[in-house]
Amino acid sequence: PRENAEFMLRALGLADACDALGIGEEAAAAKPDPAPYAEVLDRLGVAPDAALAFEDSVSGIVSARGAGLRVVGLTTTRPEATLRENGAFLTVPDFRDERLWDGPLKELRGPPGS
Repeated sequence: PRENAEFMLRALGLADACDALGIGEEAAAAKPDPAPYAEVLDRLGVAPDAALAFEDSVSGIVSARGAGLRVVGLTTTRPEATLRENGAFLTVPDFRDERLWDGPLKELRGPPGS
């Protein structure tokens, strides 16, 4: 539910980093259908290659990949191998992992001052 997603973003200090949320029950179809991700990308006017998805489930990875997104797998509920086998290009235990901040998030932000 939206309330859970918003709570988690606030708890992680990421609430201001998200311009839109894709909530399964608010989408035309639920994961693993790509609709939740495709609808958010459309609302934001963002191309899939300019965004990342963070997922801890196989259905979520399939959904995001179906919408054309690169997926960071969170190893909170599934083993790293399972997440990678289903399309995650990077797996991390949590959002504090330096590989995330020095890799894909840095790439999306671009050079300093951009």
